[in-house]
Amino acid sequence: MSPLREVKKCKAEICERVSDLVTVHEVDAHNIVPLWVASEKLEYSARTIRGKINKKLSDYLVDFPNVE
Repeated sequence: MSPLREVKKCKAEICERVSDLVTVHEVDAHNIVPLWVASEKLEYSARTIRGKINKKLSDYLVDFPNVE
């Protein structure tokens, strides 16, 4: 979920190039708690966001389900 222009451009180009029969999903693999869930504002340091992330960990840090 990178906000960088080059990354956004690359993702948009991929979506334009694939067929309408293909569904494109983006997975945030860098974070356990999605940033937009942890805080609605721009945080200026790790100290200000750390507690907010820790409060949400129990909702997102779960074991993988067993594969059948």
